[in-house]
Amino acid sequence: MESIAMENTEKLNALAISHGPKIVVGLLMIALTFVAAYLILLTLRRLFRRQEWAGRVGNLLATTIYYVVLILGVLSGLSTMGVDVGPVIVGLGLGGFALGFALRDALGNLLAGVLIIVYHPFKEGDVISVSGCEGTVTETNLRYTVLVSDQERFMVPNSLIFKNPLRIVLECDSSK
Repeated sequence: MESIAMENTEKLNALAISHGPKIVVGLLMIALTFVAAYLILLTLRRLFRRQEWAGRVGNLLATTIYYVVLILGVLSGLSTMGVDVGPVIVGLGLGGFALGFALRDALGNLLAGVLIIVYHPFKEGDVISVSGCEGTVTETNLRYTVLVSDQERFMVPNSLIFKNPLRIVLECDSSK
């Protein structure tokens, strides 16, 4: 009985000596990843506060980068420890593909909303016409551009604004 306990202790010591440093380095990498990701998040948010377009887009972009850094760091740490992360990466890839396919319209509107906010081809108060909808722009968010006319309110998906011709009605100054 005593020899079995001694044998198990020796095996455990051998495992600790052979794998211990890799586990410690992997855990250290994961801990540093959390710190680095948080610092990146704070830095990006501070940088984006200075940008005109970043009010709505900056937080989304900073948070996305935060999670990408976290995922890559944790996978690197696990790989350093000796964990086979290949199946995890394949699963993330397939899951991302399926999610992207399922949400392609919403993601298209989101990306178009980001581009509208960054490039601002029109501003609130402009009268525009797109896909048969005409009205005054009252709001542009990441999903829709809201147009209001005399008797109607249109919520135009942002992807439509990029896929179809956009007409901006210019006001004529009759006093000149």
